Amino acid sequence: SQPAMAQKPEPFYNFSRQPQPYYDIKLPQPKAVSPLIRAARWGFLLTGIIYGYTRFNYLVRKEEREWPQTRAILERRKHEYEASQKMRGEVEMLELAKEAGVKPK
Repeated sequence: SQPAMAQKPEPFYNFSRQPQPYYDIKLPQPKAVSPLIRAARWGFLLTGIIYGYTRFNYLVRKEEREWPQTRAILERRKHEYEASQKMRGEVEMLELAKEAGVKPK
């Protein structure tokens, strides 16, 4: 009788094999999640939603209190910017008149 041939070990990855389509892959059954963990997840989710709702309302009220002061600052900056732009435009026109040899009014 002939001696038994040693089996060749299966390689980690067989490159000659065609890749399996994703729908042929057999996944194991999902594990059952403890009811305590499920209840904790839902509790944390609801707590987060309630916290987000109350925090949003708090920040809206805070911003509404600060808005008049912010609006006044923005208006003041707008007027300062417009005045500086007007002055800058006049200075540039005087320089242009001087360069062109025209006597400014």
